[in-house]
Amino acid sequence: MTRICKLHSDGRIIDAATFTLDTKPALVAYIMQVIHHNYNTWEYPKVVDGMYPGKVSNNWYYDTPDGGVLAAWQEEAG
Repeated sequence: MTRICKLHSDGRIIDAATFTLDTKPALVAYIMQVIHHNYNTWEYPKVVDGMYPGKVSNNWYYDTPDGGVLAAWQEEAG
C-alpha cells in the first residue's frame, strides 16, 4: 500500500490518497488524475516531469506550484 500526502509549506500534512500500487506508479496515478484530470491509465507515463526520488528507498516526491510537495511512501505492514 502506498500513501500519498500533501506536505504544505506551513507544516500541515494532509492525507490525500491510498493506492495498492508501488510508490512511483501511485504518485504518477495521483498526479495524472488529480492535477491533470486524466483517468485513462493506459496513457500514463512511467514518471511525470517534476517527480524525484527521496533519500529513503522507494519514496517519491513532486513539488506543487503552490509551494507544497506531494509525497508517496509505503505503508508499514502491521
